[in-house]
Amino acid sequence: MEQSFDADGMKRTSLDRDWDALIELCRQEAELKESAAHPRLLAHVSREIERAARSLGFSDEHIRRREFRAEKSQGRIVRLLTD
Repeated sequence: MEQSFDADGMKRTSLDRDWDALIELCRQEAELKESAAHPRLLAHVSREIERAARSLGFSDEHIRRREFRAEKSQGRIVRLLTD
């Protein structure tokens, strides 16, 4: 397993990596929706968002609205706001 570090040289947590992956998928989804050029890829990215968000504990409603929030402290995700 590859370890990753932040800009301060501190090891990133799996929560940080999972959060970053979810946010990157959301960015890709927005770009694909805007371009409307790749509907199959958009569908795939949307499914990946649902899978990733569900694995982080977000509700179906949060997933449907793409409403993902997290609390950070010192540049690290310390809590996902899933309520």
